[in-house]
Amino acid sequence: MSRWRYLVLPAACVAGNVLACLCSPEDLEGSPLEKATLVFVGSPVKIEEVRPLPPARNAWGQVRATLAALFGAPSEEEIRAYGRFLDNVRVTFEVSEYVKGKGPQRVQVMTGHGDSDCGLRVSVAEWYTTYAHQMEGALRTSYCFGSEAYVPPRRRQMCDGGAR
Repeated sequence: MSRWRYLVLPAACVAGNVLACLCSPEDLEGSPLEKATLVFVGSPVKIEEVRPLPPARNAWGQVRATLAALFGAPSEEEIRAYGRFLDNVRVTFEVSEYVKGKGPQRVQVMTGHGDSDCGLRVSVAEWYTTYAHQMEGALRTSYCFGSEAYVPPRRRQMCDGGAR
Protein backbone atom coordinates (compact mmCIF):
# COMPACT_ATOMS: atom_id res chain seq x y z
CA MET A 1 0.00 0.00 0.00
CA SER A 2 2.88 2.41 0.63
CA ARG A 3 3.86 2.44 -3.05
CA TRP A 4 0.52 4.13 -3.93
CA ARG A 5 1.30 7.27 -1.94
CA TYR A 6 3.99 8.11 -4.50
CA LEU A 7 1.43 7.94 -7.27
CA VAL A 8 -1.37 9.69 -5.39
CA LEU A 9 0.68 12.74 -4.41
CA PRO A 10 1.60 13.72 -7.99
CA ALA A 11 -1.99 13.05 -9.09
CA ALA A 12 -3.27 15.30 -6.31
CA CYS A 13 -0.87 18.04 -7.36
CA VAL A 14 -2.00 17.81 -10.98
CA ALA A 15 -5.66 17.78 -9.99
CA GLY A 16 -5.09 20.71 -7.64
CA ASN A 17 -3.46 22.85 -10.37
CA VAL A 18 -0.08 22.92 -8.58
CA LEU A 19 2.21 22.07 -11.47
CA ALA A 20 5.65 23.67 -11.17
CA CYS A 21 8.01 24.72 -13.93
CA LEU A 22 10.18 21.77 -14.94
CA CYS A 23 12.94 22.57 -17.42
CA SER A 24 14.19 19.88 -19.77
CA PRO A 25 17.75 18.64 -19.21
CA GLU A 26 18.71 20.04 -22.65
CA ASP A 27 17.63 23.53 -21.57
CA LEU A 28 19.80 23.35 -18.45
CA GLU A 29 22.97 22.05 -20.13
CA GLY A 30 25.63 24.44 -21.36
CA SER A 31 25.77 28.21 -21.40
CA PRO A 32 22.46 30.06 -21.87
CA LEU A 33 24.38 32.85 -23.64
CA GLU A 34 25.91 30.46 -26.18
CA LYS A 35 22.62 28.70 -26.92
CA ALA A 36 20.51 31.86 -27.34
CA THR A 37 19.89 33.50 -30.70
CA LEU A 38 19.52 36.95 -29.09
CA VAL A 39 20.17 38.18 -25.57
CA PHE A 40 19.01 41.64 -24.61
CA VAL A 41 18.07 43.87 -21.70
CA GLY A 42 14.76 45.63 -22.09
CA SER A 43 11.35 46.51 -20.78
CA PRO A 44 7.98 45.24 -22.06
CA VAL A 45 5.90 47.92 -23.74
CA LYS A 46 3.10 45.60 -24.87
CA ILE A 47 1.89 42.23 -23.57
CA GLU A 48 -0.77 40.40 -25.58
CA GLU A 49 -2.36 37.01 -25.31
CA VAL A 50 -2.51 35.16 -28.61
CA ARG A 51 -3.95 31.81 -29.59
CA PRO A 52 -1.78 28.87 -28.51
CA LEU A 53 -0.19 26.51 -30.99
CA PRO A 54 -1.98 23.23 -31.67
CA PRO A 55 -1.54 20.89 -28.67
CA ALA A 56 0.98 18.56 -30.34
CA ARG A 57 3.38 21.45 -31.08
CA ASN A 58 3.55 23.31 -27.78
CA ALA A 59 5.07 22.37 -24.44
CA TRP A 60 1.72 21.86 -22.75
CA GLY A 61 0.68 19.41 -25.49
CA GLN A 62 3.68 17.25 -24.61
CA VAL A 63 2.94 17.45 -20.86
CA ARG A 64 -0.73 16.67 -21.48
CA ALA A 65 0.17 13.63 -23.62
CA THR A 66 2.43 12.31 -20.84
CA LEU A 67 -0.26 12.85 -18.19
CA ALA A 68 -2.84 11.19 -20.43
CA ALA A 69 -0.61 8.14 -20.75
CA LEU A 70 -0.26 7.96 -16.95
CA PHE A 71 -3.70 9.00 -15.73
CA GLY A 72 -6.04 8.82 -18.73
CA ALA A 73 -6.96 11.39 -21.36
CA PRO A 74 -8.20 14.81 -20.11
CA SER A 75 -11.70 15.98 -20.93
CA GLU A 76 -12.36 18.92 -23.26
CA GLU A 77 -13.16 21.05 -20.18
CA GLU A 78 -9.76 20.22 -18.66
CA ILE A 79 -8.04 21.03 -21.94
CA ARG A 80 -9.73 24.46 -22.03
CA ALA A 81 -8.90 25.08 -18.35
CA TYR A 82 -5.21 24.28 -18.84
CA GLY A 83 -4.89 25.65 -22.37
CA ARG A 84 -3.00 28.80 -21.34
CA PHE A 85 0.56 27.63 -21.71
CA LEU A 86 3.86 28.35 -23.42
CA ASP A 87 3.70 30.29 -26.66
CA ASN A 88 0.48 32.17 -26.17
CA VAL A 89 1.83 35.45 -24.77
CA ARG A 90 3.52 37.85 -27.18
CA VAL A 91 5.68 40.46 -25.47
CA THR A 92 7.00 43.51 -27.31
CA PHE A 93 10.19 44.67 -25.61
CA GLU A 94 11.84 48.07 -25.87
CA VAL A 95 15.49 47.01 -26.02
CA SER A 96 18.04 49.12 -24.19
CA GLU A 97 21.05 46.89 -24.88
CA TYR A 98 21.85 43.81 -26.94
CA VAL A 99 24.18 41.46 -25.09
CA LYS A 100 24.29 38.95 -27.97
CA GLY A 101 23.23 39.58 -31.53
CA LYS A 102 21.72 42.71 -33.04
CA GLY A 103 18.19 43.71 -33.78
CA PRO A 104 15.61 46.47 -33.80
CA GLN A 105 14.85 48.80 -30.91
CA ARG A 106 11.58 46.90 -30.39
CA VAL A 107 11.45 43.12 -30.57
CA GLN A 108 8.57 40.65 -30.13
CA VAL A 109 9.12 37.45 -28.16
CA MET A 110 6.69 34.60 -27.48
CA THR A 111 6.48 33.09 -24.01
CA GLY A 112 4.00 31.55 -21.59
CA HIS A 113 2.18 32.93 -18.57
CA GLY A 114 4.74 31.78 -16.00
CA ASP A 115 4.46 29.20 -13.22
CA SER A 116 3.99 25.70 -14.61
CA ASP A 117 4.61 26.58 -18.27
CA CYS A 118 8.03 28.11 -17.48
CA GLY A 119 7.05 31.24 -19.38
CA LEU A 120 8.68 34.52 -18.47
CA ARG A 121 6.11 36.35 -16.34
CA VAL A 122 6.55 40.00 -17.27
CA SER A 123 5.03 43.33 -16.37
CA VAL A 124 5.28 46.70 -18.06
CA ALA A 125 7.82 49.10 -16.53
CA GLU A 126 10.04 46.27 -15.22
CA TRP A 127 13.34 45.32 -16.86
CA TYR A 128 14.36 41.85 -18.00
CA THR A 129 17.40 40.09 -19.34
CA THR A 130 15.88 37.99 -22.09
CA TYR A 131 17.53 34.96 -23.68
CA ALA A 132 15.57 34.38 -26.88
CA HIS A 133 15.77 31.33 -29.15
CA GLN A 134 14.62 31.36 -32.78
CA MET A 135 12.18 28.43 -32.94
CA GLU A 136 9.46 27.61 -35.46
CA GLY A 137 9.61 31.04 -37.07
CA ALA A 138 9.48 33.15 -33.89
CA LEU A 139 11.67 34.28 -31.04
CA ARG A 140 10.71 32.41 -27.86
CA THR A 141 11.83 32.62 -24.26
CA SER A 142 11.31 31.02 -20.87
CA TYR A 143 12.93 30.84 -17.47
CA CYS A 144 14.54 27.60 -18.68
CA PHE A 145 16.49 29.54 -21.33
CA GLY A 146 17.99 31.80 -18.64
CA SER A 147 15.62 34.78 -18.91
CA GLU A 148 15.03 36.66 -15.67
CA ALA A 149 14.21 40.00 -14.12
CA TYR A 150 17.10 42.39 -14.78
CA VAL A 151 19.35 43.23 -11.87
CA PRO A 152 21.73 46.13 -12.58
CA PRO A 153 25.42 45.17 -12.12
CA ARG A 154 25.84 47.54 -9.17
CA ARG A 155 22.82 46.08 -7.32
CA ARG A 156 23.88 42.53 -8.20
CA GLN A 157 27.30 43.24 -6.70
CA MET A 158 25.66 44.47 -3.45
CA CYS A 159 23.41 41.38 -3.32
CA ASP A 160 26.41 39.10 -3.82
CA GLY A 161 28.15 40.67 -0.85
CA GLY A 162 30.60 42.62 -3.00
CA ALA A 163 32.16 39.49 -4.52
CA ARG A 164 33.66 39.98 -7.96
